[in-house]
Amino acid sequence: MLDDIRSVKQRVENEFLDRPGVMGVDIGYKERRGRRTDTVSLRVLVEEKHDVPPEQRVPGEIDGVVTDVIERGAPRFLADTTRYDPLVGGISGGTCGGVQGLGTLGAVVRDVATGTLGMLSNWHVLVGGVSGPQGLFVAQPGPGEDGGSCQKDVVGQVTKSAINEFVDCAVLRLNTARPAINAIQDFGPLHHQPTMAALLGHPVVKRGRTSWLTYGTIDAVDATLTLDNAGARRVFRRQIGIWRVPERNRSFALPGDSGSVVLDRTNRRVVGLLFAAGRGTRFTAEGSYGYANPIASVLHALGVEIFAPKVKEKEQEKDDEKDDEKLRDKIMKEKDRDTLDASAEDRLSRLETAVGDLQHFIEARDRRDDA
Repeated sequence: MLDDIRSVKQRVENEFLDRPGVMGVDIGYKERRGRRTDTVSLRVLVEEKHDVPPEQRVPGEIDGVVTDVIERGAPRFLADTTRYDPLVGGISGGTCGGVQGLGTLGAVVRDVATGTLGMLSNWHVLVGGVSGPQGLFVAQPGPGEDGGSCQKDVVGQVTKSAINEFVDCAVLRLNTARPAINAIQDFGPLHHQPTMAALLGHPVVKRGRTSWLTYGTIDAVDATLTLDNAGARRVFRRQIGIWRVPERNRSFALPGDSGSVVLDRTNRRVVGLLFAAGRGTRFTAEGSYGYANPIASVLHALGVEIFAPKVKEKEQEKDDEKDDEKLRDKIMKEKDRDTLDASAEDRLSRLETAVGDLQHFIEARDRRDDA
C-alpha cells in the first residue's frame, strides 16, 4: 500500500508545494477533528486552513489514494548546559568561531575508513553556512549561553558535513581526554545492532539539549517539506515525521534539540537524526511535531557508523540464555493460566504444545527487548 501512495505522491507533490500556504507533503495517518485515525493517507501540510478556490482544493482521493489536509506549524531549524565526562549522546554542543551555534551532540559514531571516534549532529548546528567547515572546533557544553569555553571545553573538530535535499548532518572527530561511551543520556546504552529503518506508527524517543528525553510516534514517512533559513528556501525529501505523545510530554522537540538521534523506544536502535520541528498551531503546542533524516542516509553521507562495540560472544550467549529463560517463564505462566480449568489430559496436551513452541524461538538479537 505504501508503494502505491509513494507513486502518487511523487507525481503530485511538486504541484501541491507550489500552492500558497502549503509547506509539505507526506504519508501518514488521516486525522479527524485533530485525532488520528488508522487510515494511511497522502497528506498535504499547511500552516493554517483557509477557504480556497475550487481549483486549489485537495481532492478527497487521487487515483484511489485517500488524501488529507493537516495543519502543521511551519518547520524550522532548531537552534542542558551540563559538562559531560564521559561523553554520551543527547548533550549540548556548539561550534567555536564562524557562526556560533548551539544544538545537540546526538550520538557517538565511528569513522568507517579510519576507525576514529566522533559525535554526530546537524550541519546547521556545527557548520551553519561557514565556508570550509574542516577544522571548526566544537565545545561541550556549547559556547555562549550554555557556558562552554572555547579554551577549556573543546572536544573535537568538524571533519565532514552534508546539507542537501536528503540530509542535514555533520560529524566532529573527538580529540579530548574525555572518554566517549555508547549511550544516550537518560536513556541508556544503545543496542548492539544500533540502527533500523523507520516504521510508520512505531514508538520513539529522543534526548536533546533543550527538552531532554521526550516520547513520540513515527507519524509520517517519505515526507517532503520546505524550510526557510536565513532567507533561503530548502526542500527536504524522504524525511521522517514524529508526533509527540501528549500523555508524556507537551513538545517533542524545541530549539536547541537539533542534532538529537531519534531512537526506537522498544529496542534502542537509532532510526533518524532530528533537524527541525514545527511551530505551534491553534491545536498544538510549540514543538509538538519533529522531523528527522533517516539514519541510513546520514551515515552514508558522512561515512560513519553508530558506535556500538561488539558484545563478546560468551557474554552475548549468557544474555541470550537469560532472555530465553524469561521468555520460557512468561509462556509457561500464560499456559498455566489457560489450563487452570482444564482437565488433566488437556493440561498435558497443552504442556507438550508449549514445549514444542520453545523449540522455535526467534534468536534473542532479532527480538524486541520487551518481547
